[in-house]
Amino acid sequence: MRNRQRTASLHVLVFLLFTSVVMAQEADFTADRPHPSDYKNSGAWKRDLAAWQINSLKEGVLLVRLSYRENSIEKLRELGQTERAEKYEKEIAQKNQSIIDAFKLNFRFAPVYFFSAQHSDLVRGHHFDKLPIIDKSQNAVDLDQLAGSSFLVAEFTTLSKDTAKYKDYKLASDYHPTGTTYYSNSNNGISALVIKSDQFIQLDSPFPYYVRSFKGMPFGLNRTDEETVIRMERKLREFYGE
Repeated sequence: MRNRQRTASLHVLVFLLFTSVVMAQEADFTADRPHPSDYKNSGAWKRDLAAWQINSLKEGVLLVRLSYRENSIEKLRELGQTERAEKYEKEIAQKNQSIIDAFKLNFRFAPVYFFSAQHSDLVRGHHFDKLPIIDKSQNAVDLDQLAGSSFLVAEFTTLSKDTAKYKDYKLASDYHPTGTTYYSNSNNGISALVIKSDQFIQLDSPFPYYVRSFKGMPFGLNRTDEETVIRMERKLREFYGE
């Protein structure tokens, strides 16, 4: 009987120690996050927030969202357009491979991993135990590496005209600010590599959150994925002070 009580007590002690360690780690991630209520003007808060974000990225990871258009491809197959579906699937695969290669060869500011857009909700909820992620060599990632890590999200998309409309400040995660009253204006259609929060909210200056790629623009303005990633790497390093 005494042995059972001692074993139970030991288990409780181990659990409490583990919980205290986890709570301490979580506190470390958020302890120095700038909060707007501590500032007299938004400009100073935005500068400190951007500094905090770049440090969080440097010490954390960058997750790049890739679109495989699974639903569109499946719809084509359901319509009997098998050849068109296969061609489209091949084009998407080549596009994603180009993005992976661009980061693999040219991005060193922080560790980079890739995930499918269909798993966006898992990323938003930090459910890494259920999330398929690959590294720059397209190997499956040991999800223990991401447990407790801060992260930002990047993707090739279109750039919103205006962000950082904070009428309220709420926390949807332990790492980055977001809230239901945060909004952006209509999209201006400029293609870019854009960095977003863990809730997929486009960041704001002075953080270097985008590099235009000019996809689809005339007169030879298009930047390759590699050129775009190189520019992003340089902007992040300059802002960080390397």
